[in-house]
Amino acid sequence: MLRYHNRRPKRPEKPVTRAVAQQRRTELFQRRFRLAIEIFYVMLVGFLLLHWAGGGLSAAERVAQPGDMLRIAANEVPPGARASVVPANLVLSPQGRAGRTCTLDEHVMLKPGGTLTVLEVLTNDVVLVWAGGATAAGADACPKAAQLLVSNANYEKLYAVMQVPKPMNPR
Repeated sequence: MLRYHNRRPKRPEKPVTRAVAQQRRTELFQRRFRLAIEIFYVMLVGFLLLHWAGGGLSAAERVAQPGDMLRIAANEVPPGARASVVPANLVLSPQGRAGRTCTLDEHVMLKPGGTLTVLEVLTNDVVLVWAGGATAAGADACPKAAQLLVSNANYEKLYAVMQVPKPMNPR
C-alpha cells in the first residue's frame, strides 16, 4: 500500500561555498557603494546649480542694515567686479531729506581707499557715511564725513564692488 503525506519531497540543496558567499557580499557592497557615490554627485551638482542660479548671495544678504561697513581697499578691486559711478545726495535733515547731488566714483575712491558705513535704512534709500579720500574728481565730489543718501539699487552696486568685512564674533 502506498503512503502519501503532506510533506514536499526533499531536494538536495546545492551547497554554497565560502568563496561564493564572500563574492556575493562583495558584489552587493560594491553595488551599494556605487549607488551612494552617484547620489552624492547628483546632490552636489544640484547644490551647485542652485547656488549658481541664486547668484551666490541671497537678496536678504545684500539688503543694507544699520552698522554695515563696505570697505574699499586702496588700489584693490575684487575679482570680477566692475567699478561704477553712483549718484548720491547730501542729507540735510535727520528725516533724510535730500540736498545737493554728489558722485561716488569707485575708480577715484580706489586710489586712497576708505569705508562706507550704513547709518540708517529708509524705505527706498540708504543713509551712508564715507570715511576716506576723495569720492570723485572735481566739484562733484562728496564732502568727507557727510551723510549721503543712496538708493537701494545703487547700494547694491556699491556692495558688489566693495569688499564686505566679516563681522567679528563677540563671543
